[in-house]
Amino acid sequence: MYSGNRTISIHLLRGILGVAALYAALSSTRGGFWPALILLAAAIYLLKGCPLCWTLGLIETIVMAIHRRNERKFDSANSDLGSGFSSNRLCPKL
Repeated sequence: MYSGNRTISIHLLRGILGVAALYAALSSTRGGFWPALILLAAAIYLLKGCPLCWTLGLIETIVMAIHRRNERKFDSANSDLGSGFSSNRLCPKL
């Protein structure tokens, strides 16, 4: 995975922290340049780029979670078929 995380909860946590850091960076521009710059760098790191990149990563994380769940279901259903068929369920073993 490039933009996503292993779990949805980790991705959401990074998003919340990234948005908070972005808000703090934009709010602290009058207080000083360096704190705002450090917070902006932290926001970019936590969001893995811009907020749109984070959103695409969330979609990717959700799709990968669904894929992993369906793959486990397929593997358990495939093991119940017995040894008469190959793993793709269409071609019999010779």
